[in-house]
Amino acid sequence: MSDDQYTIRPATPDDLDAVLALRREAEQWLADNGIRQWTADYDEYAVGVLTAWVEGGSAWVVEHDGQVVATASLNAEPDPDFWGWLQIAHEATALYLGKMIVRRDHAGLKLGDAIMNWACGRVKAAGRTWLRLDVRRDNRRLQHYYVSRGFRWMGTRVPLPPRVTESGWLGQRNGGQTTQCPITLIEIEPSPSARRARDPATSRRR
Repeated sequence: MSDDQYTIRPATPDDLDAVLALRREAEQWLADNGIRQWTADYDEYAVGVLTAWVEGGSAWVVEHDGQVVATASLNAEPDPDFWGWLQIAHEATALYLGKMIVRRDHAGLKLGDAIMNWACGRVKAAGRTWLRLDVRRDNRRLQHYYVSRGFRWMGTRVPLPPRVTESGWLGQRNGGQTTQCPITLIEIEPSPSARRARDPATSRRR
């Protein structure tokens, strides 16, 4: 495989440390740049969510030259706190993208665009229509980024207690839409040993 190629595959428990390292690097970069996103008070909650998504099979990792350089989650089920206002028939027309993180030394290469294009391909393959996401309500810069990538604002929701979150800006993009990007992700499967580790029945015995 060429050194210029990027692959994407389902995350396994063996990837958890790399995924958490991406999150912590992103937290530090955001804090250093004065951006209120993924703040320290959400760290314990975020670790729990990322761990559950890796173990549950909804987390993916992007690799380049044998290293994990990005991650994202893709779910068929919506977060009811954000999307519960939609009728069930509408909920089933989308996949939900979240927790997209790119390692800082790969920032500026449009790897995020490549992940969104890949996710739209997954939307089409699943026979669905929309790619949806939620963004922090006060992060105008990130909201603008997604709008510039074809997402349309669907409204802003503030979840009811006891949940505490600053997210709630909702956007969706047509699954048939892609943006121009120099990177095309190649989807691969985990190695056989990693697949066994990812199997919940196997994991319980470890």
